Amino acid sequence: MKRLFLLAFVTLFAINSFAQLKVLSNGNVGIGTTNPGNLLQLGHGVNSDLSISTSTSNKGFIGTWYDYVGFSINRSISSGAFTNANRTHAEIGFFSNDGDSYIRFLTSSVNNTIGTERMRIDKNGNVGIATNSPGSYKLYVNGTTFCNAGVWSGSDKRFKKNIKTIDNALYKISKLNGVNYEFKKEEFKDFNFNEGTNLGFIAQELIEVIPEAVKIGEDGYYSINYDEIIPVLVEAIKEQQKQIETLKEESVNNKTLQINSYQENSNALNETKLFQNTPNPFTENTFINCYLPKNVVSAKLCIYNLQGIQIKCFNISERGNTAINIKGNELSAGIYPYVLITDGTASDTRQMILTK
Repeated sequence: MKRLFLLAFVTLFAINSFAQLKVLSNGNVGIGTTNPGNLLQLGHGVNSDLSISTSTSNKGFIGTWYDYVGFSINRSISSGAFTNANRTHAEIGFFSNDGDSYIRFLTSSVNNTIGTERMRIDKNGNVGIATNSPGSYKLYVNGTTFCNAGVWSGSDKRFKKNIKTIDNALYKISKLNGVNYEFKKEEFKDFNFNEGTNLGFIAQELIEVIPEAVKIGEDGYYSINYDEIIPVLVEAIKEQQKQIETLKEESVNNKTLQINSYQENSNALNETKLFQNTPNPFTENTFINCYLPKNVVSAKLCIYNLQGIQIKCFNISERGNTAINIKGNELSAGIYPYVLITDGTASDTRQMILTK
């Protein structure tokens, strides 16, 4: 039986010089065809050099059409032509046209007869998801992404050159404006923007301060790489901390110098002394130092406003060097004279400035 089948098969190929094979009615097959119309059609049909189909409608289809090789599920064929109007449900296509080539993936809803392109791999290996134009990006996602395990970027020192410390980081951060905003979803429907309120920067403003964090795309729209801002923030915090430490050190040194200097003189002269508050001006806390000889019976430090109204008064029981802490949140911003009163007499007066 097998020999008879093989003999019949060879005979079909040897009937004429074109070596055509066709098995219709209706096992289709083809090869070189005289129009078997699918379920393996190899040769020069109307639009196809190769097509394999489980049915001519609403099943599955594998085939070539001109510059296209594709696989489609649940499609209808109209006159053997591959057209958008016939595409349904799911399709993978491999294209080569006028020097361009790409792979695309299409799906659609049950009631949508035209497939929607969901992903494309272009000739440069760039991948676009929800867009057919990934441009120069290796991965372009037109919509919101999510990752459970985090994203890593190559940052080995061996990859880098021209390494320099970021200068004026604190100044740059002070020029940034963080904003709340919502996307114009109705105006830019193709961008798949998210709903609700977002936090971020305006790219056109950021490019003036940290241009390395902003890119202008091929379509003319601006985008931000927020990772590029993190090193600037780190250096800004370090700069600020250095300033704080310097101010603390200066304040302690100044206070020590004042006290030591006065101790050498006031102890000998046996007189009271009121020092300038430090820091001055201040926003949160400041210290007022004074020296009181042992022979002082009563002493107090009183704070007044510019109208001469007494705001606060502190009784001082210690003698020698002492300090009084003034809290900024207990006063309004302004200029305040303060007076050291010993044994009922104003010994000395100075002014402090509170800013908010």
